[in-house]
Amino acid sequence: MKKRKLLSMLIAIMLLAVNVMAGYTTAAAESPYYGLKLHYVGENHDFIDVGIITIQGGQFSDGSWYKQLEHDKLSDVIADVQINPIDEVSISIFTSNWVQLGSCKIPRSQFVSSGGNVLAWFIEGEGIVFTNPNEGTTTTTTTMATTSATTTTQLTTSTSTTTATTTSTTAPTTITTTTSTTQSTDIPDGYYKLVINSTSNNDVGMIVIAGCQSMLSDGIPTWWHNYPVLSGDNLLTVYVNVTESVEISFLTMGWTNLADASIPASKFTSDTLNVWYVDGKISYTKPDEGQTTTSTTTTTQTTMPTTYTTTTTGKTTSPTGTTTNTTSATTSLTTEITTTTQREMNAMELVRDMKVGWNLGNSLDSKPTWFTNGTVEQYEMSWGNPVTTKAMIDMVKAAGFNTIRVPTTWEEKLGPAPNYIIREDWMNRVQEVVDYCIDNDLYVILNIHHEDWHFPSYENLESASKQMVKVWEQIAERFKDYDEKLIFEGMNEPRMMGTPLEWNGGTAEARDVINILNGVFLDTIRAAGGNNPTRFLMLPTYAASPSPVTVEAMTIPNDDRIIVSIHGYTPYNFTINTEGTPYWSVDNPQDRREVDESIDLLYRTFVSKGIPVVVGEFGASNKNNIADRAAWTEYYVRKASEVGITCVWWDNGAFTGEGQLFGILNRNELRWQYPEIVDALMRGVENYN
Repeated sequence: MKKRKLLSMLIAIMLLAVNVMAGYTTAAAESPYYGLKLHYVGENHDFIDVGIITIQGGQFSDGSWYKQLEHDKLSDVIADVQINPIDEVSISIFTSNWVQLGSCKIPRSQFVSSGGNVLAWFIEGEGIVFTNPNEGTTTTTTTMATTSATTTTQLTTSTSTTTATTTSTTAPTTITTTTSTTQSTDIPDGYYKLVINSTSNNDVGMIVIAGCQSMLSDGIPTWWHNYPVLSGDNLLTVYVNVTESVEISFLTMGWTNLADASIPASKFTSDTLNVWYVDGKISYTKPDEGQTTTSTTTTTQTTMPTTYTTTTTGKTTSPTGTTTNTTSATTSLTTEITTTTQREMNAMELVRDMKVGWNLGNSLDSKPTWFTNGTVEQYEMSWGNPVTTKAMIDMVKAAGFNTIRVPTTWEEKLGPAPNYIIREDWMNRVQEVVDYCIDNDLYVILNIHHEDWHFPSYENLESASKQMVKVWEQIAERFKDYDEKLIFEGMNEPRMMGTPLEWNGGTAEARDVINILNGVFLDTIRAAGGNNPTRFLMLPTYAASPSPVTVEAMTIPNDDRIIVSIHGYTPYNFTINTEGTPYWSVDNPQDRREVDESIDLLYRTFVSKGIPVVVGEFGASNKNNIADRAAWTEYYVRKASEVGITCVWWDNGAFTGEGQLFGILNRNELRWQYPEIVDALMRGVENYN
């Protein structure tokens, strides 16, 4: 059945090793094809990870839109293909992990005037040109700068793999797209108008049309359509040049396949063909006319091309220091989907909507040392806070917060290896508290907190990875049907506990292991059911630290629903050092500078590149200095919100004593102990939108 064609297409995007359109028909026979020979220019032919070439504005001779490059690295020719240009052709080069290396636009006139063969050069570190750079007449077009490191890792205790320095992007978001639904009265010769309608939009985020020449109603050729613009029931109008059949697929923005169909050319008997998408089925005629022809129905496979594909060539260094050339394995995961209720929004939009948050600290994350195998209530109250009630959460919502982080320690409630079964009564209690928040329409961040078993070392990596998988599999299963309001955070402040480097950035090994464990967490959630394949996830740096060494060492997986988790106790001597200063003033340039530099680093490294950041913990401990704390709070939150970073106040419920006093909500008396802090938080985000 034709369902397999869409599935094979999505798997190809994941594996990057199968030509996704190989079985599709080519464009009309009378359409001319021209040769494109792409050369490589690099010092001593030292190929970086050139892996994929994509095309837009034309079609490869086999009907595909991208090519996996399999050059032998002995010649400077890395692609020799046939292209049918419709108008201007956009050529892009990527690594096998979809990191863009360069691109250029070649006008159709260049193909026509080239005598049938266009020569182009990929110049390492510069991009692509389509005239010989040695002739002095180079026409340089768009290039993509490469600035940050991408790392692909393997779940072993002895390896870590690092690719060339590049900027990671999520395939295929670097391809130019448009969502125009403008109607045109003039149908191009050889084309039919394909009007795609819907009576139940569900989670439709992308429409893929393949097996033919395709272009939007404004004449722009394309192979996919992102965020359909609705006009009544109309999702999209597109022109297709049909030779045998049209393959049409509906997907969510998370690459979950909702339905697909193969429409034979015989169905295109007039200038316009209407297609209807209704509740996971595609038909060629309007459903209420009684003549529905139903195509392949909803698939139950979820494909995440950016998460599960790891094909990277590089140098692998073991803990012993031995370095060898390796190629990591390519893996793929699929899972059944039971729920698709999440709103269509990207990670940056979600983080902005989170606005400002509050931590339910020292409650579900309490970790007593003076008893074991206690009751749920004993654990929850062991660090001095009362049992959490819905009335507490109601107060947080009423104060204007939009997010609650629920730190949770699971370690003492786990059964033995290898399954690490979580106590049912503890899981039920965690869900009950999460539901208090969900019932208030709050975003919820649920994590693992105060765990000792994921010490970041190569020696401990295999054990930690296995436990990470087992614990998160159970949490993901319990909460699989929760929508985008529930966010999972893989670890809290993972670090070298009990060592001199615990809070000082750790070692390169520790930072590398944390990147690997972040990947284990990500893969585990993406392989789970329900909404988990598209759930938004938070990943921490080493110790969740915002320092340059930890921020710059973090690698971001190729997944468009990732949020960086940072903790913001800056300046240290004012915010968290109990023996530090009680003074902070917005009028003091030095006081402001430490905050500014910290936020600016997060913006430059992540946010400016489309990677959102949540400061999952921040605050200033009480030193009988409420005015200074309020001033710092307002300034910090405003500075962060101005660049799209959301902050979540750390409330540990502590108001007296010699420790860190971050409490602002008196949970015993159900009142705000420090309303000045709450007011400062809300002033800080008053312009956050």
